[in-house]
Amino acid sequence: IKTWTETKPYFIPSSIYWLYLNLNNRVFSKVEVRKAIAWAIPWKDITEYGLLGLVEQAPVVGFVAEGVYKDYVNHDACMKYWGNPDCLLRQNITKAKQLLEKVGAKDIDKDGILELPDGTKMKFTILTVAGDALQNNIASLIADALKDIGIQVTVQAVDYRVWWQNFQNGQFDATLCWSAGAYEVGHVRNSYGNALYASWGNMAKWIGYSNDRLNALFEEMMRSLIDPEREKELAYAIQEILFEDLPSIPLYYTPMFW
Repeated sequence: IKTWTETKPYFIPSSIYWLYLNLNNRVFSKVEVRKAIAWAIPWKDITEYGLLGLVEQAPVVGFVAEGVYKDYVNHDACMKYWGNPDCLLRQNITKAKQLLEKVGAKDIDKDGILELPDGTKMKFTILTVAGDALQNNIASLIADALKDIGIQVTVQAVDYRVWWQNFQNGQFDATLCWSAGAYEVGHVRNSYGNALYASWGNMAKWIGYSNDRLNALFEEMMRSLIDPEREKELAYAIQEILFEDLPSIPLYYTPMFW
């Protein structure tokens, strides 16, 4: 019995896991809040402790940026939005707090939880699958980190069938889930492109996100797979929109065990 490699990180990545945010929840209605959450996430802890160092941190581009697909990372957009040419975020609590201040979030009643200007309490639940140790550990790491910026997060573990049904029906605040595909840049359309996959994998619909410009780019990408250079241009444009909107957050690579 062997690992994929003899040195860290030992395993190759198999897919991307996301922190999907239900945009119908008023907590996530402002992009500044979604970006504050991204900056507050303990990225290093997720890799070292949540994933036991078995894979490297995933960039927030939404696809497995390995092999030929390393060329599909829009480094200029990564620098513009994340201050890092490879879109590998590092926790920045100060930046997260500044973004929350920008939207007027304040702890009015001094209970340690911020409120938005409309009175919405900044608290939500991450729905997880009971028995999935990696998923629950990582959700707990995120919950602990967000406490430091005034957001209260509860982790709720449920039976797989209940989790999947709630996700599909939009009955969740946030959840951890894969996105179909891995070594293929177009797979982010499964998370953000409306009605381009069968109902079992249309995460965009489940999180309440739609962007006509993005859908048009996805449709063109489907027709451009025989032209790698054009496909790359489209991937760059898609990343610009996703970094601008950040409807959900690509979190981490999962290790390929088998």
